[in-house]
Amino acid sequence: MPISKEHKFMKNVRWQSAIM
Repeated sequence: MPISKEHKFMKNVRWQSAIM
């Protein structure tokens, strides 16, 4: 299961959510 873009996107979203 190659997930690089989705994984990065989810991580970015989670990071932004944590910042907010």
